[in-house]
Amino acid sequence: MPGADEDLPAVDAALAADIDALAQALRTGPVGSRGARLASLRMVAVARALDRSASPDAAREALQRALDLDASDPYACFWMARREGDGADAARLQHWLACAKRHAATAQALGAGPEPRRPGAGAGR
Repeated sequence: MPGADEDLPAVDAALAADIDALAQALRTGPVGSRGARLASLRMVAVARALDRSASPDAAREALQRALDLDASDPYACFWMARREGDGADAARLQHWLACAKRHAATAQALGAGPEPRRPGAGAGR
């Protein structure tokens, strides 16, 4: 499974920060596709809450909904990889990890928000 569990709060914090930043941007500028991204990010946050409450099936469903809203949401891809890691399907795990990496780099390059923090990727590393 990607990342160490102790690093996951950093990913959750980055998700929350991106939700706040995107919500603020929607209040002050043109919407474009940012509405779908915000809805997707919020659905990922719901999935995280479901996952923490020991509801993995509901969490997976929420992640799928997030991806239906915005297939380029790197957080949804990352957390889907975490879910697949629990199921031991190596091909699907690699698919979601590649998705997360590809879309995180694209979002950062386009200035659409910071790249989701990878577990273990702290300052000075």
